[in-house]
Amino acid sequence: MALVDDPARQAEICASWIGRKLPAAPQLLAPAGGYAHDRLRIGYLSSDFCRHAMSYLIAELLERHDRTRFEIWGYDATRDDGSDVRARVLAALDHHVPIQDMTDEAAAARIRADEIDILIDLNGLTKGARPAILRAKPAPMQVTYLGYIGPVPLPELDYLLCDAVTVPPGAEADYSPRPLRIAGCYQANDGVMPQLPAVTRAEEGLPEDAVVFTCVSHHYKLTEAVWGAWCRIVARVPGSVLWIIDDNPESRAALTARWGAAGLAPERLIFAARTDPARYRARLALADLFLDTTPYNAGTIASDALRMGLPLITTRGRAFAARMGASLLTAIGLPDCIAEDLAGYEDLAVAIGTDPARLGALKAHLATGAWERTLGDAEDFTRRFEAALLAGRAAL
Repeated sequence: MALVDDPARQAEICASWIGRKLPAAPQLLAPAGGYAHDRLRIGYLSSDFCRHAMSYLIAELLERHDRTRFEIWGYDATRDDGSDVRARVLAALDHHVPIQDMTDEAAAARIRADEIDILIDLNGLTKGARPAILRAKPAPMQVTYLGYIGPVPLPELDYLLCDAVTVPPGAEADYSPRPLRIAGCYQANDGVMPQLPAVTRAEEGLPEDAVVFTCVSHHYKLTEAVWGAWCRIVARVPGSVLWIIDDNPESRAALTARWGAAGLAPERLIFAARTDPARYRARLALADLFLDTTPYNAGTIASDALRMGLPLITTRGRAFAARMGASLLTAIGLPDCIAEDLAGYEDLAVAIGTDPARLGALKAHLATGAWERTLGDAEDFTRRFEAALLAGRAAL
């Protein structure tokens, strides 16, 4: 996803891996006709019910499910990290089923015994995933969502949850399983604002009067083309700096070398040490403009930036992962921050960085509750999410 902006190619790569690693189950467990429960049983399957970006996004969705219509189960393949967010996620479940020490066969059998109507996989093909459980088809409707932003071509999956921006009409043939669109933005968010510490530019080693461009995504998302664009942006905006996460020693050395090769002064590249979630969010507000990556956009981090009043620019790529930023910006009312290619993105960053009034207008838009009214409205999102699941179930 970080290297290939072609959903059909992504699906081909994943299908090859699945074909080599995940043989079909000897039998499919769910009854073809499903069940007849008064309340639909929704099961969430994840190895990330812990201090993980997915849990921070999904906690309030779990809390706000309509319990008159749905009963919520969590199939938990996570090692307990003792975190607050894990405690909150588990408290939001009606039934918590630890499966970390179960075999895939036993876990699938348990899901079938619990008569889950809709099983939502939150891993996809990420670390800790248990796709062999899905291959046994323990639920009559199986959906992949949020943890992996791309095709997951398991034959036993029925749907990929997305929206009309991330997977636009006409692109369905490039995806497997078939897209199931949530009205509005696809991304769940937690509207509960945590307690944030006070932070200052001085404490973070940032110049007080500089235009601060930032991106705190993992360095594997930084392609040569994106890094080149960032170097040119900083070169074109007098007095600006680039503030990025200190991801690992190897990438820091490589990026520093490329920075120097571009003729940029070393003090204009500033690395941010990793920190706890509250301070990470708080210090986003110290920057002026978030520079998104492509073809793998920021997801949780992009939403956090917008929530903290930090404007973001992105490009509109082809694949789901390359259109996350466009979906968030469309939802929050900042479509002018979406560029169609890297050249346009570079010019947009320079135009905003050299025009205090334009930058101020973007910040003012975010300062008036735009995030809270849109992306952060978890009640509205939950109803749209539930409506998508019901529509998908009716179409099977």
